Amino acid sequence: MGAGAGHIAKCVDKDMLNKLVMYDMSEKMLYRDQDKTYEVPVERMVGDEEVLPFEANSVDAIISSLSLHWVNDIPGTLIQAQRALKPDGLFIGAMFGGETLYELRCVERGHVSTK
Repeated sequence: MGAGAGHIAKCVDKDMLNKLVMYDMSEKMLYRDQDKTYEVPVERMVGDEEVLPFEANSVDAIISSLSLHWVNDIPGTLIQAQRALKPDGLFIGAMFGGETLYELRCVERGHVSTK
């Protein structure tokens, strides 16, 4: 989810998986590097992360790195991801925490002197 240009595609090989499905809401990002070839076949899918198109129990793993902050209904998206995962499937997600960029927010609010 939130595959972007697919930087992960260059980090996987045939020993890890048979196919990589890159899913992102931005068609431009998904197809930016479409001319590159990778060791693993890549399928690109354009769609909203809040409406996952995967059948129940059909996915071995889902990776979402720094894209869930764009989702309005995070619990709903995670429920859909869990439904799509096979019983022994893996979800790996990374997102910004509540204190991310704390200093920048303080400057915006005028809490930090810039003198």
